[in-house]
Amino acid sequence: MGKPWEEMGLVFCSPAGQPLDRRNLANKHLKNLYKQVAEELYSTGGKEFERVCGCGLYSLRHSFATRLVEQGISIRTVSEALGHKDVTTTIETYVHSTPTMAKQAVAEIAKAMYG
Repeated sequence: MGKPWEEMGLVFCSPAGQPLDRRNLANKHLKNLYKQVAEELYSTGGKEFERVCGCGLYSLRHSFATRLVEQGISIRTVSEALGHKDVTTTIETYVHSTPTMAKQAVAEIAKAMYG
């Protein structure tokens, strides 16, 4: 019997709900998760498989920010979720343009121009 569960609102936590040791997070915990995701997406291996397996901890922050903005969440909300005091950091460092965002932008421009 280990420590009793302590709810701390963490996404990644120990079996008792405690924060994981950051130094071990990528190697001990995320490496297997990345491999499972890569195998699901790219069962034949290759360059994309290796890219997913080689992701670091901060890749998750970038993906998190980008996906939220892609889904229409306000940049202020995303910035606060990442713990930034200035949205400029979020926009310039963490949010990346995606093909989905580009398609949405073209659709909005076409709608504005042609109704």
